[in-house]
Amino acid sequence: MIKEYNNFDIIEKKGKADNFIWGLPFLHIKEHILGKKFNLSLNLVDESTAQELNKNYRQKDYYPNILTFPLEINSGEIYMCKKVARTQHKDFGLSYHNYIILLFIHGCLHLKGVNHDTKKSEENMVRLENELLEKFKL
Repeated sequence: MIKEYNNFDIIEKKGKADNFIWGLPFLHIKEHILGKKFNLSLNLVDESTAQELNKNYRQKDYYPNILTFPLEINSGEIYMCKKVARTQHKDFGLSYHNYIILLFIHGCLHLKGVNHDTKKSEENMVRLENELLEKFKL
């Protein structure tokens, strides 16, 4: 299943389609954080695809919930594993769908250049995520 917008595609090749996921405010979040001209692809993938990407590009052997790949200055890809998100959302005190929104916000912030590799940058990332989640949560 593919949903196309101007400069934004959502792609799910495998797995069970979750119609509610397709109605989440991904486009509004993308445009708010990255702008209308940023070309983004959100790929909803299964665990094995997520793990393979994680191994190949990050040399880490686990099932990630989200991976972000900047391609050029105004384009990038996000890979999200819904199954992993489904197992983690309660740990964050969020509904499954709000956790999906949080993960997408996290990926968009990475594409904007926000990182969490130091304590100070992690605090900034969490602050931005929380502010944006309040704006877009269901």
